[in-house]
Amino acid sequence: HQTNSGVSAARNKGISVSKGEWICFLDSDDYLLPDALSLIYKYPDADLICSSYKSNEPVSSDYSNNDIYGTFDIKNITDTHIKVLTSGNMFFPCWAKYYKRSVVTDNDIHFPDDIKLAEDMVFVYTYLRFIQVITITKDVTNYYYVHDDNTTKVVETPFETYKFIHEWKTNYFSDCLRCSGIIQNDLNESFLTNCISAFKSKATYSKLFESSEYLRKCFNDESFIELYMLADKRSLNTLSDRILNWSILNKNPLPF
Repeated sequence: HQTNSGVSAARNKGISVSKGEWICFLDSDDYLLPDALSLIYKYPDADLICSSYKSNEPVSSDYSNNDIYGTFDIKNITDTHIKVLTSGNMFFPCWAKYYKRSVVTDNDIHFPDDIKLAEDMVFVYTYLRFIQVITITKDVTNYYYVHDDNTTKVVETPFETYKFIHEWKTNYFSDCLRCSGIIQNDLNESFLTNCISAFKSKATYSKLFESSEYLRKCFNDESFIELYMLADKRSLNTLSDRILNWSILNKNPLPF
């Protein structure tokens, strides 16, 4: 028994006591569907198996529309494949995936216990650095339960977390896969989109202070400003779009 020390500590404890050939993770309120573990026999040559999942959301999230199902060498994939992998959350959650325990333990891969958001991503992207063969399958293995308060995560996500995620993705895809400038542009656009969406969620009368503080962090970050100035800003359709643009260009968080 271990005293409750957070999700990262619990997962790391599970890794330390694991004995099997494969490791998978499951949140306490989710569950595995029948025959979920059969995937490790179905794809024995893979170093990482990414499966699909169902949820209680109206539209169940999965990896459909990616069109990259199959087993392939992740070190020798095309920019088209990389573009798909960088565009969504394929490697963000640690669940709905199966990992070789030897890869995890031999390379001392663990969940960081000093961050509260994106610890899944750190684990998965670290794991990706040590593997060669990945399988992405339509097989549904997990049921992911979405709580009502999950919808507030965009509002609560701090700028530092988006920056952290962007840097991790950029480092992996540039260092390990040597992706092209096109892929880097996609990563940059995703970073900007997340930051701007978070600002829009705060740009209400009741959250003026939050939105202004968020903007201070945005325009005090040189990399954000550089990317924003290069972005296509021709479609500033909403009031919050124009407020954001004015604020960043004038470095003034309170144009209200």
